[in-house]
Amino acid sequence: MLGHSHALSGAAAGLGVGIALHLSHVDIAAVAAGTAGAALLPDLDSSGSCSARCLGPLSRLPSLLIRRISGGHRHATHSFLGVAAFGGLAWLACHFRHDLGGKIGLGFLVMLIVAGGLEALGVCADLTADLAGSAAACAVVFYGLGLTLVPLVVVAGCVTHLAGDALTESGVPLLYPAKARFRWWPRPLAFETGTRPERWIVDPVLLTAIGLLAVWTIAPGAELAVIHGL
Repeated sequence: MLGHSHALSGAAAGLGVGIALHLSHVDIAAVAAGTAGAALLPDLDSSGSCSARCLGPLSRLPSLLIRRISGGHRHATHSFLGVAAFGGLAWLACHFRHDLGGKIGLGFLVMLIVAGGLEALGVCADLTADLAGSAAACAVVFYGLGLTLVPLVVVAGCVTHLAGDALTESGVPLLYPAKARFRWWPRPLAFETGTRPERWIVDPVLLTAIGLLAVWTIAPGAELAVIHGL
């Protein structure tokens, strides 16, 4: 799927995870925002993706390295192995936050998530998104704000990305290095990335889900009234 669709699916998943874990309203909002950006991470294997472009050379160079290591677009990063790798790196960065390497890794990860998510959703311009990412990185690295949520956000975002790409014709190699690709349904029903089924069906469904989950977060049970009113 396209970057904005992945970001929307990440936001919906983040809201659902936050509600399921009975987090506070502030933490639910943080998880939803973070998961929207983290849902772009598997596409670091593509130099043209939003996650690879969002920080300029700072993200393009790691993207080239990840593409080479992972075997190309929709290979290792789009598998359970890739989810484990991203989640493990996020945990290590958080665990070693007080070391120089941990600070650099954690700061880069948070910047990538925030800036990528904002750009993919079209919330703000590139420079503003980068500044917001830098501010968020400083808050997490130096003050530990939301630190424990970072690995959760990364894993939830990556899993959501895989689930979204499994809707498309190309599918995802969940058991990489095995070559078999998983799709939710056969090719006649699967669609190409960026085509009308994604724009006219998937995106509206995701926006509706985000709206209902947001209402549920603010006023549990009110979403049922909204559904009955549709």
